[in-house]
Amino acid sequence: MMKKTRELIEAYQLAGTQREQALVVAELEIDGNWMFEKGNKKKFKDLDFKKHPIVNGEQAIEVFKNGYGISVLKGKEIFYSNGINTYEIAFLKDAGLIETYLIEDSMVLGYLPKKYVERYMVAIQNF
Repeated sequence: MMKKTRELIEAYQLAGTQREQALVVAELEIDGNWMFEKGNKKKFKDLDFKKHPIVNGEQAIEVFKNGYGISVLKGKEIFYSNGINTYEIAFLKDAGLIETYLIEDSMVLGYLPKKYVERYMVAIQNF
């Protein structure tokens, strides 16, 4: 199961359009057990949002046991977020951003609802 999750995440990273990305996410969604591999994982509710130190918005940073992490941002000014119920995320490894190629010339995914943020959180904990 973990191999399939990793392959689908890699497929998402290589997808050229939002439609292709949506198809990969749909495939992840179909397999209802993929989120719960290897026991308990940190979920969206575990994030501790704090005021962003520079701009008007909120940020949560979570580093997982496997050394990977996630930065989750919410705010309207410069983030890929509507400031209400969508979020911008970036993946971390060894306290640095991981090149994701998910948005051209960017290292982030944007405008994600909570359920997709949580799915990425769980998936990255499986690496």
